[in-house]
Amino acid sequence: MISPRTARSIEGAWRVFLGDRSALSAFDLSTEGFWNSFGAIVFTAPTYLLIVLFDEQARLAADPPLVVGGALYAARATAFVLDLATMPVLLALCAAPLGIATRYPSYVIVRNWGSVLTALPFAALAILSGYGLMPSGLGSLFSVVILIVVLRFHVEMARITLGWTLGPAIGLAATEFVLGVFLVALIDAFFGI
Repeated sequence: MISPRTARSIEGAWRVFLGDRSALSAFDLSTEGFWNSFGAIVFTAPTYLLIVLFDEQARLAADPPLVVGGALYAARATAFVLDLATMPVLLALCAAPLGIATRYPSYVIVRNWGSVLTALPFAALAILSGYGLMPSGLGSLFSVVILIVVLRFHVEMARITLGWTLGPAIGLAATEFVLGVFLVALIDAFFGI
């Protein structure tokens, strides 16, 4: 059962996605709310695991003698944790120079709860592709569309929580995306994926 506070936070993330500047009122923006927002991992992790399961299935279908198993799961678990932690840590280190020290916690809170929503379309795409209901070419196209929508969500997060204009907000979203791609590539190389 989802607590009312959790439901409000997820609804607030949806409202941020829609560009509702009053959506911050749906979140617990206290210090406790900041730390509690990392509990969103409880909702994001199963969705992410589903994506990894279908990724493994696709890899095995493409190359049947390929054995991925433990290395794939270790790599994806590492990437999942680093993705959740890296950007908040880097942004915390830059918060004072960027003039966002007082707004930084709001950004992290919305980002954490927003991750619950951003994982869902990728999971749906993985399921459809995994069951052969989505041709690979169309799946790739939808993957790009979902990525653009998620990047737009990150832009809205920066605009609403940090008070940034469009340019810096796009810069932050792009930085986070590039950092995520780099981390996954680095982790995959480390685990031999």
